[in-house]
Amino acid sequence: MTTQLQRKIRAALPDEGAVHETLHGLSVEVWQEVVEALKLRLPEFDIVIGVGNGSLAFATALADLRAAAVTSARGTPTLAPHYRSDHWVVEQKPLLGRRTALIATLEFAQGHAELELSTLARQAGLEVAGIAAGIEFTSKGGRSRVDMLGVKVFTLLQLAHTPSGLQSERRGEGGEILMPLT
Repeated sequence: MTTQLQRKIRAALPDEGAVHETLHGLSVEVWQEVVEALKLRLPEFDIVIGVGNGSLAFATALADLRAAAVTSARGTPTLAPHYRSDHWVVEQKPLLGRRTALIATLEFAQGHAELELSTLARQAGLEVAGIAAGIEFTSKGGRSRVDMLGVKVFTLLQLAHTPSGLQSERRGEGGEILMPLT
């Protein structure tokens, strides 16, 4: 089954700028469809931490799936009590009483933000169940970075950078051939 996300991103290929613009302009309904397509692969979680404000619709759709709480990590400090790394702030209050976090991001590329947020979540006493991503840029190496923490990445769409621009990834994480976006 091809989702609206896959169709819209396919229409934007191979232009990376158009892919970013399309991804950040998707409706709540598109993100709900993405969650529906991912739901059988996702682990259990009781809180979703969205990476930045742009991920709120996706994070909320994921949270609704498991009746979980949702919060966002921001790149600027707040006055509320919080967990903080060099770049990210996550408020403590939504995390209280939670055990398992899922990190939600629109674009998973180098994995730096997700790695930091995984570390912050662990400092808060949470297990990190995984990272749910709208799209993954496989040539940026993020998956190998978060693999070091034992964190799995769940996504519907993997894109690779090629000399002719972005293309649909042809191999999955285990080397298997993926269905092309047709």
